[in-house]
Amino acid sequence: MTNQQYRNAVHSLCQKISKDRLIIQGAGGNVSWKTETHLWIKLSGTWIEDAQNKDIFGSISLDKLNELIKQQTFIVDPAMMDQDNVRPSIEVMLHAIVNKRYVFHLHMVEVVAALINQSEQLLESLAKHGLNAQVIPYRKPGEELAEAVFQSMNHHPKCNLLCLENHGVVLFSDDIKEIESHIALLQKICNKEVFQINRLLNQNIPQVIHDTEYKLLDDLQMNSLVFSNEIYSQLIHLWPICPDHLVFLGPKPYLFDHVDDFIESKDWSHQPPLVFVKNTGIYIHTDIFTKIHFIQLQCFVEILLRLDRYKDVPVIPDHEIQKLLNWDAEKYRQQMNQ
Repeated sequence: MTNQQYRNAVHSLCQKISKDRLIIQGAGGNVSWKTETHLWIKLSGTWIEDAQNKDIFGSISLDKLNELIKQQTFIVDPAMMDQDNVRPSIEVMLHAIVNKRYVFHLHMVEVVAALINQSEQLLESLAKHGLNAQVIPYRKPGEELAEAVFQSMNHHPKCNLLCLENHGVVLFSDDIKEIESHIALLQKICNKEVFQINRLLNQNIPQVIHDTEYKLLDDLQMNSLVFSNEIYSQLIHLWPICPDHLVFLGPKPYLFDHVDDFIESKDWSHQPPLVFVKNTGIYIHTDIFTKIHFIQLQCFVEILLRLDRYKDVPVIPDHEIQKLLNWDAEKYRQQMNQ
């Protein structure tokens, strides 16, 4: 096959899966293919759903990447790219380490929830379908995750699927149709009835917060989150459940018992993109809240509504949050999506 044929195959699958927010969320996830000489990978900050309409892929020499792997160096200098003034996905070394033609790293909501609920059961179900999956505990994206993948693949050479705790999944194959079938299988195995929250009947919920730039988010399912005492009481703990959620929505949620408490509060040094008001709703800043915020909030809510419990849920530790948010590579992705 030619490089264009590989590209067309990747574009086609990207177009199919990007329609499903349980699979693709904005700038999240990354995909690649390998020719005999080069790795082609999604550029940092770009969206998989744009694969058909925009030039979102860049290339880098496999010889250069293999030399880094031989040295067990898991950082790529953007200057190594064949194109100028671009950055590869922060997971470029992960894609290089996995020795298959196609690699899809996806932040699949249902997989993230299943790993939290019962990871052993998930692995057993996958094994029944011939998949030798390995679970990798949370690692900071980029260098640390690539090193963990390197170690896992060396210890488990027959592994053909990677599940990443609090992150997502890595699918890889020389046959892109096999990747598509594995995505469908994961959806089937991890499918779970969504928790339904009984929303309080309150006809007096304000649509806007007086003398502020905040208005009620127009989404019933997401707003229902503030009507569950079980979830709302744990929101601060649950907040750092995935890296992209933190990168685009910030390190903590802003919670208030009443709208008046929000109006009177001076707890922040800046205006957050969104605030939660108990038994009332989620309010978004009309000038700050964007499509990427909506998508990441939606992803967060979809994960929560699939959990079996809300206490003692494994999340990203505080020290890892700081490493993530102070990282130049993630600040770059934020800038690309403003």
